[in-house]
Amino acid sequence: MEDIVNSIRLSPRHVLRVFFQTCSAVAHLHSQTPPIIHRDLKVENLLLTTGGSIKLCDFGSATTEHVAPDHSWTATERGLADDEIQQNTTPMYRSPEMIDLYSNHPICEMADIWALGCLLYKLCYREHPFEDSAKLRILSANYKLPSDDTTHLMFHSIIRACLQVNPADRPTVDSIVAQLYAMADKMRENLDQPSTELLTLTNSAPHTSNAPPTITQEVDLQTDEGNPSQVHAALHSTGQQAQKLFGIVKGGAGNLFKKLKDSSSTVVHQVANATQGSKRPSLDIAYITSRILGQFVRMYNNLCTESHCT
Repeated sequence: MEDIVNSIRLSPRHVLRVFFQTCSAVAHLHSQTPPIIHRDLKVENLLLTTGGSIKLCDFGSATTEHVAPDHSWTATERGLADDEIQQNTTPMYRSPEMIDLYSNHPICEMADIWALGCLLYKLCYREHPFEDSAKLRILSANYKLPSDDTTHLMFHSIIRACLQVNPADRPTVDSIVAQLYAMADKMRENLDQPSTELLTLTNSAPHTSNAPPTITQEVDLQTDEGNPSQVHAALHSTGQQAQKLFGIVKGGAGNLFKKLKDSSSTVVHQVANATQGSKRPSLDIAYITSRILGQFVRMYNNLCTESHCT
């Protein structure tokens, strides 16, 4: 998900769905007894599955322990708590109470709510509200929402509510989910049903002699079109073809290009056949395996041109 967020600006509908599924996962954690604090919510820990769902990952920092510093705490106790926090959290996503233990604010699941505010800002604007991880800016919640933005204006109230210095002033994740449902009603979006909208990712980096070709990738946030079993089978076969190519490279390059041409042609036909009968005219998905195959094919064609081979 990180590559998509960093490459394109998500539409409000996509932001709504990604953030809703993330909050749903956090709500499940916070509903446990005792509540589980993830402590490392960030876009890098959101995975987009082949089925279009958002999965929250990396629970290595999760804990059920609540830290409640008070005036009786010694400098040693605060130092030990601070060391543990630094080992298990990402600086730019740390809440104010994590940075300043002398504030004596409890460190609980409300720290995840602060991180959700940072995450929502990132989904909307492709940058972090505290990109430089400056402690003073985090401690005073000193960030700026684009004043000229109207596209993602609906999310501003949630961002502001989450990024409150005092954790007691932040909303619960359940109340955030309720707000997202209300937004979905206004947008006539059913968050409990799969989406048929496509998320299109285009790598439009300037072309140079050493730059990779432009790649267009379509990703369903959840799709009900086509025949998933046939598509997955074709993509699985694509992976097998890629493994065969790597085996050829390891064993020797003597007949690499001859086998490459045959293998790549087979893959193209398999993917094309898998999409026949689909509502879409073609399948425009660039996975890592197909990228590798494409680059090898171009290299083969270039060599053929230089040597005038057929």
